[in-house]
Amino acid sequence: MLTHMYAVCLRPADWQGTGISEDPGPELLTGNVAWGDAALKVARAVLDRPENSSLNLYLFRVLVPTKTIEVRLDRLDDVYGSPDMDDIERFSRALMQGLEAELGTEAAGDIAVEVSSPGAERTLIIPQDMARFKELPMRVEYVNDVGHLTTMILMFVDMDEASDFTTWELADVKANQIVKGRSLSKKQRTQRYSIRMSQLQRVRIYVDF
Repeated sequence: MLTHMYAVCLRPADWQGTGISEDPGPELLTGNVAWGDAALKVARAVLDRPENSSLNLYLFRVLVPTKTIEVRLDRLDDVYGSPDMDDIERFSRALMQGLEAELGTEAAGDIAVEVSSPGAERTLIIPQDMARFKELPMRVEYVNDVGHLTTMILMFVDMDEASDFTTWELADVKANQIVKGRSLSKKQRTQRYSIRMSQLQRVRIYVDF
């Protein structure tokens, strides 16, 4: 099932940019500039409001050359972590109002603000997001025992913190079907994969197109 990716872009009249880029994964970057630090402070204050209690910052990134702030919101009570359009519009309005109060109307007006959801195939935070999204198939990139980068579509089962091993099973998706249009075989359904935490390179939600 596809999740929706909503976006609200508030840009100055003379803004020229490349738009929201591909998913770099969760990160908070203020660009090492004062207005970037102030913007992150405002964003966190907006999220502290009661009406935004289910929202969190997935990504906050300041692009200094284009005076752009990219924000991707995570909705904690949604199965896909996707905020709806009302969430994004409410946050965008409050962020711009906060920037005007913090930086002044003229300075805030020079900043382009782009707010969206993390997208359907979001990059997960290892290990905490694996348990959170365990009901969804994941694209797991890991280094196997002979040092080769391997990609599989799996479902997270559990993690043994003492041994640092994670346990996975094959996801019942088209990519794993031996015969097109048929579900996984009994052998495939019962097979388990053990991957050491240190071997995991990247884990993303997988959308079965």
